[in-house]
Formats: sequence, structure tokens, C-alpha cells
Amino acid sequence: GRLIDGRLQEYERLCRSIAVLGELTPRGLDVVSGLGERMAAPLLAALRAGEPVRLTLSGPLRAVTLASGNGGLWQRISSLFGRQALNGVRSQL
Repeated sequence: GRLIDGRLQEYERLCRSIAVLGELTPRGLDVVSGLGERMAAPLLAALRAGEPVRLTLSGPLRAVTLASGNGGLWQRISSLFGRQALNGVRSQL
């Protein structure tokens, strides 16, 4: 929805700024990391509240779509992110 779209626009502006500067400062890295968390939080809150949620994670190898209607989405997301490093998740995509 609008919230995620706004966060994506913010992310795009940030990426352009990093490209113009030619470097990623520690503060910039914090902002980039925080945006991902801020985009995920409303989706996870909706899921915990029982609202329908559809999430597609994509990478160069494949895409994984998780939907709340297929049962156990919270557990699948938790298992995907809860026990492995981000590099491990990226390698699956």
C-alpha cells in the first residue's frame, strides 16, 4: 500500500544520494538497514493480526512467494529469517 510505496521512494532517494556521494557512511548504512525493518514491520504486524498478507522475495536465481492463506506463514517467515544470516537467505533466492 501507500506506506510501503513511500518507504520504497525513500529508499530510492537514499540510493541516489549514496551514488552521488560515491560512498556509504556508517550513518547511511544504518538508514538503509532501518528502512528494511520499517518496511517489514507493518507486514508482520498485519500477519500477526490475522490479516491477509502476501510477500514475494526475489533474487537473481528465483522468487519465493509467501501468502498467509497457505497456513503457517508466520512460522515460514520466522524460519527463513530467524536462524540464518542474511547471506544465507540471499543465496536461496
